[in-house]
Amino acid sequence: FRLSNKAYGVLSNYSINGTTVTLKDLVNSKGDLSISLCFKSDYHTDDGRTVLVLGDYSISGDDYVLYQGIEVTVHEVKIKSDKASLSIPLEDSEITNLDITYNSSTNITKVYIDGVMTGSANDIDLRTVIGTSLINPTIYLGCSKYDSTLFNYADVQYYRLMIYSKALTDYEILLNFLQN
Repeated sequence: FRLSNKAYGVLSNYSINGTTVTLKDLVNSKGDLSISLCFKSDYHTDDGRTVLVLGDYSISGDDYVLYQGIEVTVHEVKIKSDKASLSIPLEDSEITNLDITYNSSTNITKVYIDGVMTGSANDIDLRTVIGTSLINPTIYLGCSKYDSTLFNYADVQYYRLMIYSKALTDYEILLNFLQN
């Protein structure tokens, strides 16, 4: 599907075997998490155009700044917690296969681009960021949100978005990349 001209998507509840659950429920029940996203953004001169966001913002001067969570813009992946942050550059106008995993037993968050691990951090506990810090964790596609203000709209073609209640292995991520 494609989002453009200030169109955006919101994912907050999921149906699993006929039962409605939230992302918070999934993370708290399993402890692990993987987000797999394949997209192509249009060329944007503005770095802040949002592809996907799951997090909280604060205001710094006149700018909205990711306080904690996951933010994928046309030029960068940012993952922040109160203890650490991780930033990986991206190219716009390219098809990007992005995977973000969190393994609760190792407490490691990893970022993969096109099936290859490009960054990791062991001080970013996505369970805390998503499961307890956010009141109702909601994924926004094509824009960011602070209170009731929507901003940083992007024109994006989405090919795949999958959320797993497990940390995908390196092999599973590479296999998904090669098969899609």
